[in-house]
Amino acid sequence: MISCPGYDIDWFGSQLSEGYLCEKFLRQEWQWDAAVEVIQWQLEPGDQEEWWIERADKLKAFIADPGWEYDEPTAHEFYEFMSSIGADCCELPGNDYPRTQAGWLCAVQQRFSELLIADAAVR
Repeated sequence: MISCPGYDIDWFGSQLSEGYLCEKFLRQEWQWDAAVEVIQWQLEPGDQEEWWIERADKLKAFIADPGWEYDEPTAHEFYEFMSSIGADCCELPGNDYPRTQAGWLCAVQQRFSELLIADAAVR
């Protein structure tokens, strides 16, 4: 088994947060669900930035019925829309760890941890 110092079976079997596991094993990528969450959060009443308030109607319409070719827009379609309303496209909302993969990663790690603890108790 090849391992970096400090990253061994005991490390993987310890209590690790989802964020930490994702940081170690997954790559962030643009995701429509994550982008929608950021947009909806930005449109909630409260400390909104003026940029979001000025474009709220266009953003809500894009989320509700954008007329995409597929069920969700591609990153390119989202980029084009955000560019068309004057967004700083260097920092588009929606980059996150793939949620399904994150869920499975955490489930596998938690089960491994349980089995490692059970094995240690038998020894």
